Amino acid sequence: YYQPASSKLHQSSTPNELFDSPGWDAIEQELDQVPVFAVANAEGMPIKYSIEKKDSPAFEVPLFYTHVEDALHELEKAKENAPLPGMDINPYPLGG
Repeated sequence: YYQPASSKLHQSSTPNELFDSPGWDAIEQELDQVPVFAVANAEGMPIKYSIEKKDSPAFEVPLFYTHVEDALHELEKAKENAPLPGMDINPYPLGG
């Protein structure tokens, strides 16, 4: 079948190759205009959640939300389960 050149996917040799490409700065600037939200501690660092998978060691990751209402809901749950002084939601740039 026919596949136009513009729709062919480029396989990166390293996971961070995109971020080192010449066009990334423009993409990052546009993404930074879109906030995502996370529950954060008093220092503004996103709270990390422990993820457990069967037969694998647990790991911690922050959770980000595109809707402020979802982040506020998670904040209320976090305050009930493990309250920290100064806990709140913070916006973060999507590209950064």
